Amino acid sequence: MRLFFFIISIFLIGQIELKAQSGKKEPKVETDAQKHWKSGIKARKEGKLADAISDFEKAIKSDPKLVVAYFDLAAVYYKLDSFQLSIQNFKTGLSLKQDATPSIHFTIGQAYWEQDLYDSAAVWFDKTLNQPKLSTDLAHKARKFKRDALFYISAPKTLDDLNWYKLGEAINSEHPEYLPTLTADGKTLIFTRRVQRQEDFYITHKNEKGEWEPSASLESLNTPNNEGAICISADGRKIIFALCNDKEGFGGCDLYEVIEKNGVWGYPVNLGPNINSNSWDSQPSLSPDGNTLYFVSNRPDGYGDNDIWFSMKSANGKWGKARNAGPIINSDANELTPLLHFDGQTLYFSSEGHPGFGGFDLFKSTKQADQKWSIPVNLGSGINSKGDESGLAVSIDGKTAILTRLEEDNSQNIVRADLYTTQLPEAVKARAASYSKIYLKAQLDSLPISGMIEVIDLLTGQQAGKYMTNDSGEALVILQKGIRYGVQSSHPGYMFASLHFDIPSDYSKDDIPSVTLYLQPIKDTSSASSKPVVLNNIFFETGSASLQKISFVELDKLAAFLKENPSVKIRINGHTDNVGKDDVNLPLSEARAKTVYDYLIKQGIDANRMQFKGFGSSKHIADNSTEAGRAQNRRTEYEILD
Repeated sequence: MRLFFFIISIFLIGQIELKAQSGKKEPKVETDAQKHWKSGIKARKEGKLADAISDFEKAIKSDPKLVVAYFDLAAVYYKLDSFQLSIQNFKTGLSLKQDATPSIHFTIGQAYWEQDLYDSAAVWFDKTLNQPKLSTDLAHKARKFKRDALFYISAPKTLDDLNWYKLGEAINSEHPEYLPTLTADGKTLIFTRRVQRQEDFYITHKNEKGEWEPSASLESLNTPNNEGAICISADGRKIIFALCNDKEGFGGCDLYEVIEKNGVWGYPVNLGPNINSNSWDSQPSLSPDGNTLYFVSNRPDGYGDNDIWFSMKSANGKWGKARNAGPIINSDANELTPLLHFDGQTLYFSSEGHPGFGGFDLFKSTKQADQKWSIPVNLGSGINSKGDESGLAVSIDGKTAILTRLEEDNSQNIVRADLYTTQLPEAVKARAASYSKIYLKAQLDSLPISGMIEVIDLLTGQQAGKYMTNDSGEALVILQKGIRYGVQSSHPGYMFASLHFDIPSDYSKDDIPSVTLYLQPIKDTSSASSKPVVLNNIFFETGSASLQKISFVELDKLAAFLKENPSVKIRINGHTDNVGKDDVNLPLSEARAKTVYDYLIKQGIDANRMQFKGFGSSKHIADNSTEAGRAQNRRTEYEILD
């Protein structure tokens, strides 16, 4: 696979084409002008550009109406970056032959483009589009450059001054490094390095000082063949990457998954026909919970050559049929290198089809409340350039980016491609997120449970993530700042349990202290160690038995648990703190328990399976002398009855 895609080619007019442009048959007896012109063609082919210029100028002096000599001279000046002289000679040739090939008009537009004269460039790209016999390919390029020239004119110039820092010799080498991918804790970085034509993966970790350790080849994945684009899951336990020409593949390049266990990466497994096709499938990006996969494919039925597609896991953990990300994201050209940020809502990607600064630019789009993507926003001239920008990583803080920057010599030849970091402009940052490790364990013996943890935005009732714990009962969960979350688990054979996170919007750290969610086996509820289970996401209006709306998510989950376990009978227990009089607290606690009881009946739970009781402040579980303790004592529980 290629590192970058270049669409601007130096335009040199071929001898045969120019003969056709002149509209004249070559005379049987060559004139001095023809001899000089042919000598210039020969010199140009041999790379003797100064001699070619001299010969073409002699041809023009001998015959000022020799159109081909003007066009060939203009082409040589273009190659030498003498754009004004190139334009001058192209225009002179056009004045003699106004019906010249549309390529001439397009190249004049490019010459203005290279000098940052975008108004004039747009005019000549427009003239190209108005030429007869315009090829489809040239029309596509002319439309793109006209659009980008107009974008340059109107684009704000306030995003230019970014501070770039090279990641250093622990990561960068004399070879190209590109396509970085980060874990949520920012401590693991994987990238691709190309040595000659061989692409391999390299991995590095941050040490206790916050410095990157020397990168090492990811030997368990690298082969004598090229390994393509790669992404690592938020928790660092899963890698998805592209592998080409594999005997198990469905097409030229397929996506494969590798799982890490006990520090060892397993064997790559093809993600199957719902994701992979008989076309090119590559450049993956996983959602924070690992249940949605974005990738690039050139399969049919897209909007352009390469489109961004996505697949979602179903309830059984299998990948669903891949779907196109739609025309807001995808254009009639190419889209590449999607990155779904840890906030789960911001998609960064590279495109040559949306208005930009030339070539491939990086863009940002945000998933809105209606689940549709916003119009892509260009990341700005501080990041994008006339060349190609493609592939970046953005840390969990939403503002720190890692991407490849090119170093060119005086002849604009790329001599290095290294990984740099910078802070994104405010307008194109993602939402800052945090992460926490949640452990799922059995109540009785504290043994880990490999099960599902669901995270809910209590305000909207929308699922914010669904995480499978590993063999140690651990899941790394991504949480947005300023949101109130409910965390729930209903594992087969265990009682439904929950907890909640209230994360202030000004929370300053990326990590949140880890917590443990204990599950109590249903069959052991009659034992002496059995305890009622607190419904941590049930909230009432102050001094009232009226439920707040954010409680409905938890109650619906409890109802679902009871439907899945039809033999289970429960009692709802209501409790208060010790503020106020007992003759007020006791009936309030019972009224609240009955409110939950009534809600569950409305959800289809048989009243004969349930009881309710209020205990007032008589069964406190925390110190009532502190607000934190009183908050724990104001609780609603359920316990399973014999």
